[in-house]
Order: sequence, then C-alpha cells, then structure tokens
Amino acid sequence: MRPTLRFAAVLLLLLARTAFAHDDILVTLARLEDLARATPSDLGLLLRHAELSRLAGDSDAARRDLDTLEARAPRLPAAFLLRAMLADDAARPAEVLREVDRFLAVSDGVEDATVARAFALRASAYAALHETDKAIDDWDRAFALAPAPPADWALARARLAAASGRDALPALERALSRMPDEPSLVFLAADLETDSGRVDAAVARLDRLAAHCAQPAAILARSGDLLARAGRTLDAQARWTDALARLERDARADSSELAALRTRLTLALDGKEP
Repeated sequence: MRPTLRFAAVLLLLLARTAFAHDDILVTLARLEDLARATPSDLGLLLRHAELSRLAGDSDAARRDLDTLEARAPRLPAAFLLRAMLADDAARPAEVLREVDRFLAVSDGVEDATVARAFALRASAYAALHETDKAIDDWDRAFALAPAPPADWALARARLAAASGRDALPALERALSRMPDEPSLVFLAADLETDSGRVDAAVARLDRLAAHCAQPAAILARSGDLLARAGRTLDAQARWTDALARLERDARADSSELAALRTRLTLALDGKEP
C-alpha cells in the first residue's frame, strides 16, 4: 500500500473514534474540497472527505466519494471498510458482511487495529443476523488483534454469550486481564457471578475495584445492589450505609446520587426490593 493510502487507512480508524462538532466537520469538509480540487491525484483527501461526510450524516456524499475512489483504486481497503461502516450506520448487516469480506480480501499490510475494527463490525452484523457462533468468533478475533480494544467490544461479546446460554465469564476475564480497572467490565462480571449464585465472589471483585478508586461510593452501592438481589438485605444495607457516608463526606458528590442512594436505603429498611 502506498504511504498516502496507508495513512488514510489509519485515519479512518482515528476518525471513527473521534467526536467532531458538526460545525467543525462542515468547515473541514469545505477545506478538503478545496484541497482535492488542487490535488486531484491525492486519493487520501477524497477518502477523508468521504469519512467526514459520513460523520456529518451525509451518507449519499460519502458514497459518491467512494464510487469515485473505487473507479480509480478498486482494491483500496479503507474504502471497503468505510462502506461497511456506512452499512452499519444504516442497519444493513448483510451489506456489512459483504463489505468487510471485500476489505479482508485485500487487507495484507493493513494495521492490526484497522483489521480488528473490521472484525468488530462483522461481529455486530452477525449478531444482528442471529448468527451467534460467528459473531462470538469475530469478537474474539477483533479483541485479540486490537492493540487497545474498547471495553464495548468485550461487553458486546459477553452479553451475546450470556444471552445464548454460554458461559460469558472466561472471555470477560481475558478482557479484564488487559483492562483490569475498567468499571463496565467489572460490573458485568459481578452481575454474571451473582446470577450464577456466587455473590460473595462478585462482591469481592467489586471490593478490588473499589480499592483502586478515588471515589468508591458508587461501587459500594453496586455491591449492596447485588447482595440485595441475592436476598441478603442486612449485608446490602451495610454496604449502602457505607456508600452513603462516603458520599456525604465528599463535597463533590452529586445530590441526585445521594438522593438515589437514600431511596435504596429506605426501601431496604422497609424490607422492599431496591
């Protein structure tokens, strides 16, 4: 792949993860149009214009750019990946599969992070089509390839596995080995342990997270929720009381969080489910 196109492929991944203000996108699009007219041979500019058009919500403009690109560079990996993203935006999973397969067929030399993104897109498409085994396999491929996979991928994989009756914890533990203090993964693992009757293991997991957290009140409250779910109201009340005391000592605590926690304690004292 030529340097310009390799840069463009990396740029696609970065843009997909970056939030732009709408006005900023429009300004950048106008500048790119000027640059593209001045240097029509620079395919990277056209590719970037297509991606920004997608982010601006103009999928038709993005597709026109991609049609132009495909006529000039019919085997450009980043163009296939962007088509897959557009199909994903439009909730067309079968089209996502087709475009990701086209991308993978020409992905030799493409950075692992970009290939991982493609597998993640295909995993979501398979999940939408209820092809659970294929979706889980692709989530595993995506997570293994990505230098810094987002927690959302591990969450999606675990939820899909759990919903289909599989043991979701082993893969979740592998994800936690790479991001041990990611709250969303810890919370889901604790939920799964509680559902399988291992509430003490779940609470211990949350305690380990709380030990590394500057503001552990929300984690203590979550422990209380799990204990209450397991029918251990007194233990839950103790956790909530501790969480409430910590919140009240913290001048930065949000008043709505305090109110919600007080409501939980009141329900627990009344012998009701929080």
